[in-house]
Amino acid sequence: MNAVSKHLKEVRRAKGMTQDQLADMLHVTRQAVSSWETGRSEPDIETLLALADALGTNADELIYGPKQPEYARKQKKYVTCCFVFGAICLAGLAARIWLQPWLIAYKGRTFDSLPYFIYLMALIPLFFVAGGALFGSLLSLGLDLRLKKNWRIVCLFLGLACLVPTLATAAQLIGPLKESFQLFYPFLRNTVDAFHFWTRYAPALGGFLLFLGFNRR
Repeated sequence: MNAVSKHLKEVRRAKGMTQDQLADMLHVTRQAVSSWETGRSEPDIETLLALADALGTNADELIYGPKQPEYARKQKKYVTCCFVFGAICLAGLAARIWLQPWLIAYKGRTFDSLPYFIYLMALIPLFFVAGGALFGSLLSLGLDLRLKKNWRIVCLFLGLACLVPTLATAAQLIGPLKESFQLFYPFLRNTVDAFHFWTRYAPALGGFLLFLGFNRR
């Protein structure tokens, strides 16, 4: 398929026109239009100009393809994402200032560590996932971060993969599961540095990758 055939079909469909309708406008058969679109034959210069006029475009667009529209900055959907993810991040900051000290004090008084554990292994990663998505939303206000479908799928897979070690890290803090997860995840260690990495930095990266994965063209 040559360039003209590919772009002719693309422009015709974008205009919502059938092959029969285009053929009637040019006083040719539908088979002729089909031959041009499949590359079995090529229109001459005069026919190419007639095609461009019938489709309301120009010959350059049929030869080189439709021009991509300029990326619109400060799109509403990204502004909305900034507000939503920003609000989650602010909630995380408030939790760090007020909720975390209260949970630590509660654990010391009652020896019940479950609420604090949920905060560490659920809320903190959530806040950092939102932070990664917020970073992507802010960049998208001025930059076109939209990827092709195949790359979006890769980003979704990698984004989810960034969150799996967080669950494994949480499991290592549970006595009966500790040894088994050390066997399957030997790169995870129950240290402060590893804990911070897998519950904060990895989820932040995952949030950014998930944003790219859901950010369609």
